[in-house]
Amino acid sequence: MAAIFTRQQAELTEITALLTGPSIELHRPAPLVRRDLADTGREQLTLADARARMRSASAEVTGLVTAAEEAWNDVAGRLDAAAGDLPEVDPLGDQDLAGEISAVRAELDWLRGLLTAAAGAVNGYQQAVLVMGGQQR
Repeated sequence: MAAIFTRQQAELTEITALLTGPSIELHRPAPLVRRDLADTGREQLTLADARARMRSASAEVTGLVTAAEEAWNDVAGRLDAAAGDLPEVDPLGDQDLAGEISAVRAELDWLRGLLTAAAGAVNGYQQAVLVMGGQQR
């Protein structure tokens, strides 16, 4: 009976150490300019410290994504306005002007595709950070 109690006490001590002590090891070498000669690139964290870092990173990413979305919306609005005005332009039989209008349409389409791809990449990055931080939407 005493052996079972001793084993249970040892397991409880180990679990407590994992939950409250530095049980998470990060492998992230610092940039060379900030690296010490003896730096191993490893850091021990407690669960609370790791969670605090993830929350901080999530807040930083959320701010960045919010700014990117605002910029995306601004640029998208401008592209939509330009695309909306384009059909009203009549080249009046001028082939050079018709060619330029066609080139502008193609460039607007290209910019819209680029903008959409960038928005998808930013949203994908945000989702990855939120999932890693345990804040999946």
